[in-house]
Amino acid sequence: MKWRLARCHCEICGAILHQPLRPVSQMNPQAPPQLETIIHKALEKDHNLRYQHASEMRADLSRLLRDSSSASGVQTDAGQFPAAASSAGSSWKPWVLASASAVVLLLAGFFLWRLQHHVPASTGPAAQTAIAVLPFQNAGSDKDFLRLALPDEIATTLSRIKSFSVRPFATTSKYNASGIDLQQAGRAMGVSSIVTGHYLSEGGQLAITLEAVDVDTNRTLWRDQVQVASSDSLAMHEQITSAVRLGLVPALGATSGSGGNGTRPKNEEAYDLYLRSVALPQDTAPNQQGISMLEHVVVLDPTYAPAWEALGLRYYFDAQYGGGGEAMFKRSNSGYERALALDPNLIDAASQMVTNRTERSELVDSYAEALALVNRFPDSSQARFALSYVLRYAGLLSESVRECETAFTLDPGNNRLRSCAWPYV
Repeated sequence: MKWRLARCHCEICGAILHQPLRPVSQMNPQAPPQLETIIHKALEKDHNLRYQHASEMRADLSRLLRDSSSASGVQTDAGQFPAAASSAGSSWKPWVLASASAVVLLLAGFFLWRLQHHVPASTGPAAQTAIAVLPFQNAGSDKDFLRLALPDEIATTLSRIKSFSVRPFATTSKYNASGIDLQQAGRAMGVSSIVTGHYLSEGGQLAITLEAVDVDTNRTLWRDQVQVASSDSLAMHEQITSAVRLGLVPALGATSGSGGNGTRPKNEEAYDLYLRSVALPQDTAPNQQGISMLEHVVVLDPTYAPAWEALGLRYYFDAQYGGGGEAMFKRSNSGYERALALDPNLIDAASQMVTNRTERSELVDSYAEALALVNRFPDSSQARFALSYVLRYAGLLSESVRECETAFTLDPGNNRLRSCAWPYV
């Protein structure tokens, strides 16, 4: 049955990509030619020729409404819909265009309201355990980059557990000041547990304290300490990941063996450089610096999958926002492919590959990859979201909504799901 469904979806994808669009005038002879032009542009097979933003389509629809109203002498002021408007034919009513923007805003607003108020679907798979790892506090003056690098290491280890949903850096990085209200922050992020800590590099030694707090009760669930030589970042990695797998994961209600261990860094210089790159923002200039650092990392240690994944993401940001264009977009795909070849359990890399290819209209391949990802990780909200993304681009809106609903059931507070508003629109 799944094979037949996949074949059916792929055939639909192929039709969307390659078969000509049926003229609107054949389906409704009363439709104005301008409306047919707008629809054809919205469904253009070359993504560069389609509308690039909803505001562009809204402007064309508003222009059509104005011109149609002027030609017929119909007044379309707010609240004024005279009988003359309906006499033009039940299939073409100018006021439909006027209300389209309001409908879009209402639907998007409704979905975002659901996201913020954590309204789960009545049935579906068990929800993931949502966790946020906050920036650490530096109790000294050395190794300030570890404020972000340490939580990134912990988040990477936790993200390998299939029953966990770990909030992304963009969500957690703003909570970087001491004295924050953990309960308030946890509720704002829609998580059940927060992992935090502090460290001190002094006298050649690095002391790290890790702590997990239950958001509902504000009770400490787990605490541990790690101490290594300040210069031995590989030993730090081993002790941190061991403490997380053997202590933190069970404290959060999962088993340490459910997600595998992933690849391990093998080169001291490369790993130290990788940790420093984590702390760099994704703005254009620091992102370029991060790319240079990570390109050096993968030369020194080509088998460390997280470095390839991080490089793929930075290539993507350069392609989209830094002027890197298609060349950097292809490098992004290559980075993700290399990361997944080394570690197939990197769900973020796999889902980003799906969305990358979807945005380049490679719908058949991206659908197959998304379906395979969901089959491997059926309880992952990120995998479900990736599949919904492909289905939306393919025009399979009901199927896209269903996957979004499943993703939302699995992880109600995940703001990565906000673009699920579009299939409702």
